[in-house]
Amino acid sequence: ELHRDRVKERQRTEAASEELAQVRRRAHIMEEHYRQQEEDASKLAQENRLLLERLQQMSMTSDEHKLELEKAQDQNVELQTQVQMLQARADLAAALRSLRVEDLQGLSKTNSELSSALMAITHALPKIGV
Repeated sequence: ELHRDRVKERQRTEAASEELAQVRRRAHIMEEHYRQQEEDASKLAQENRLLLERLQQMSMTSDEHKLELEKAQDQNVELQTQVQMLQARADLAAALRSLRVEDLQGLSKTNSELSSALMAITHALPKIGV
């Protein structure tokens, strides 16, 4: 019976040793998981910092592009105004080219004659009592 007790005790000791070994393996696995999580968190924090820096740079670049776009739009409006003015000048020049010098001379002569006739009438009206 003493032998049987020793065998049982040895079996319990072996079972306890096996259980202890399993607990240690689980603890090691848990420690490895925690270490990996800490490492992952550190990498993510570093990546997050880099992404924030890129975001700030992109934001500054975006602001610069917005200013450039506003300037370009202002220049576009100014250039469109100049184009309209030049087009009006070109239209006027084309209209003037279409007039014949002889027609202008005739019109000028007719206007001068009309003016002289109106002056004569204006001077004659007081004499006739009107």
